[in-house]
Amino acid sequence: MTTVVCDDDAKINLLLDKAPSCLKRLVYFRELKRETIARAKKQGMELFKFEEIERLGSANSHIHREKVVVRIAIQKLCVYHNLSF
Repeated sequence: MTTVVCDDDAKINLLLDKAPSCLKRLVYFRELKRETIARAKKQGMELFKFEEIERLGSANSHIHREKVVVRIAIQKLCVYHNLSF
């Protein structure tokens, strides 16, 4: 798993405590503390706000129409599981 979606700063920090070597990207919903951003970057993580991902998807929707189902599945997964670690 190279990308994980988290909803808040506390869960990002929990994940950074035990991040597997394959983890490269973190997507977050709520604003992160400066310390968390610095910590993630120090560990070599790429950080993306979920809104950025949505904008990129909207801008390229003509290219990747079939990927909309994946976005919906991710949203349902996030809401259903409340992203608890």
